[in-house]
Amino acid sequence: MKQLYLCWNDYQRRPDSMRSTVGYELRFIPPPFRSRLLKPFGYVWQSIASLWAVARFRPGVLWLQLPPSFLVHLMWIARLLSAGRMRLVADCHNAMLRPPWSKFPVTIALLNRMDLVLAHNQEALAQARSLGITTPRLHLLETRPAQLNGPVCVETESRQTGGTPTILVPLSYGVDEPVDVVLSSAARLPDVTFLLTGHLEKARAKGYVGRAPVNVRFTGKVDVAEYNRLLLECDVVLGITAFEGIQLSVANEAVGAAKPLVLSDTAILRELFAAAALFSPNEPEALARMLRSALARKAQLAVRSRELATIREIRWNAQLQSALSAIGVEIPTVSETDVGGAWNSVPAATRKWPR
Repeated sequence: MKQLYLCWNDYQRRPDSMRSTVGYELRFIPPPFRSRLLKPFGYVWQSIASLWAVARFRPGVLWLQLPPSFLVHLMWIARLLSAGRMRLVADCHNAMLRPPWSKFPVTIALLNRMDLVLAHNQEALAQARSLGITTPRLHLLETRPAQLNGPVCVETESRQTGGTPTILVPLSYGVDEPVDVVLSSAARLPDVTFLLTGHLEKARAKGYVGRAPVNVRFTGKVDVAEYNRLLLECDVVLGITAFEGIQLSVANEAVGAAKPLVLSDTAILRELFAAAALFSPNEPEALARMLRSALARKAQLAVRSRELATIREIRWNAQLQSALSAIGVEIPTVSETDVGGAWNSVPAATRKWPR
């Protein structure tokens, strides 16, 4: 059965890490304009590009990364034109379950008629139900640990990090990211290099570049290969958010790369990553202290990330099997036996399979 996944972004790790197992064709349709004033025109262009991709590919199963919520409406029209033969999967990020996207007219009613609706964590699952998404085809599917494969990653992983310790801080410069806390923490760790990814124009516009200490380097927006290189060569990965309910993509990337991980202390991040990460309140002194601790314990924390990746990979496969059975898609079963020595190396007290 042909499957197509549409994502209105230039790149997202979640669908990329899933496609080798699920077997869909992945199409990224990034916004053509960065200006907020031009965004509505960009939506029109992305809608046309999406319909064109569906018309050409003619999938039996169409996956939609949401938001935007009106993509559901658009593809329901496409489904009607296919005489109802196309099955629809809604892969709902947390933002989809909050205003304004959750308030878009008729969205909840259409989600209840999807063939499969996916929530990314227990908190998002509860939020979906509270919104009135009551379909029995609402399933939990956590984000898979990053699948860092290919020649670039293999070559980079073999290198030894030397010289100044490096902390990688992936950012979008969104409203939930307390970047000033990172800058203040960096000032307290002058012997450590901080690499902040994300659009340089946004960082400049918000004044972060001008306020940054000398040991902070803004990489700008980098391509996937360069990002993977930074991820695999850094000493510690930092994921930071001021909001509850945000499941940081960088946390799954760090676990997939077997990297020491420091995260903001939120309930959902503790639930998902407590076995591997160190947690800090979003306060400069506390964060600097926790980052220093992570650097001192990086060998131990790297082992914990590797162990957690094994646990989460098996759990994710079990969740995926359950979800895809709703649309009649079968994938190879993965169990403890399939991961062999890696599973056996995980302390028995920390194993949770399946969830």
